[in-house]
Amino acid sequence: MAKEIGAFAVGGRSGGGTGPFGECAAERELVTFQAGAYFPESWYRRHHPFLYHTLMECERISYQTAEYVGKRLAHKNARWAKDPLYQQQTRKFGTYVPDNDEYQHCVSIYRGELQNKYGADPGPKYDYILDVSRFADEAAKAAVQFKAQGVTSLILACDPISVIFLTGAAEAQQWGPEWILIGVAAQDTDNFGRLYAQSAVDGHMFGISQLGDITTLVGPTSEAGESYRAIPRDKRTYDDMPDGAVGGYYDLLHLFNGLQLAGPTLNAQTVFEGYCGRYGEVKELPAGLWRFNRNPDGSDGCDHTAVEDSREVYWDGSATAPDGDEGTFIVTMDGRRFTNGEWPKGDPQVYPGS
Repeated sequence: MAKEIGAFAVGGRSGGGTGPFGECAAERELVTFQAGAYFPESWYRRHHPFLYHTLMECERISYQTAEYVGKRLAHKNARWAKDPLYQQQTRKFGTYVPDNDEYQHCVSIYRGELQNKYGADPGPKYDYILDVSRFADEAAKAAVQFKAQGVTSLILACDPISVIFLTGAAEAQQWGPEWILIGVAAQDTDNFGRLYAQSAVDGHMFGISQLGDITTLVGPTSEAGESYRAIPRDKRTYDDMPDGAVGGYYDLLHLFNGLQLAGPTLNAQTVFEGYCGRYGEVKELPAGLWRFNRNPDGSDGCDHTAVEDSREVYWDGSATAPDGDEGTFIVTMDGRRFTNGEWPKGDPQVYPGS
């Protein structure tokens, strides 16, 4: 792309950006708007000013997760565990995370924050091999180890396919923990939620989600739907929108913002300056608050990824979802979203009446 056609930039779908592609692109000074999904801000800064993403980078996720766990879960009983004995015990946390350097770096931030700032033991972690052909085997081994270690509450710093295997393995081992989401890699979407072992997660899965409300993200009245119908063509309706167009809308919006805000002199540095200095705060996007003028820890400074806030959700396997099917993630606190330092203290508002 850079050499043969002289491209200035490359877009792509938000979940598809890889680290190796981003690093190779940066070496060739090719601006990439979806590079290294969930890779840490420190990685983006090593390749400044060429790499960006819509998805929240994992250093910010680590601070958010530590705050959520420290303020709302630590030093309390695991009341939403499946195992009745766990429900009477103080939570013992565990973490399931890929073994690559970038995600390990972020988990180390979470563990340090939880222990040093909130006085809570992050507990054992299992570093699984990020190879889909190994996911089932790795999940089975992890379930055995976590059960033996007495983990009551598992932090899911992992992909959703691994959650499918983990929940199945937990049932096979008769291990009944709480499943704590951190909102990465679509683990908090209804389609994946329905694939988890329902006897393991229904009533026992909750946590953080960076997604917006599904009814505002997709459908005829969503921003994507309204924008599609605005494209000139006779009798255009939402129903004839091509598959994948809704997800692609926010990626294209991110790319458009970068090019537009760069101003009349377009280069990699002006793209960054546009995001950092002229973007401001966009509070009304259904995909969350997009902001580039805060460091991952919440201090002043500019970063390279858009989404900055999260909401609390829990899984209800019997509730009717917006698409009419059974099983959906339900939002708490009226959908209020929180950035670093804003999470309230107190029990999660999940599973009313439990």
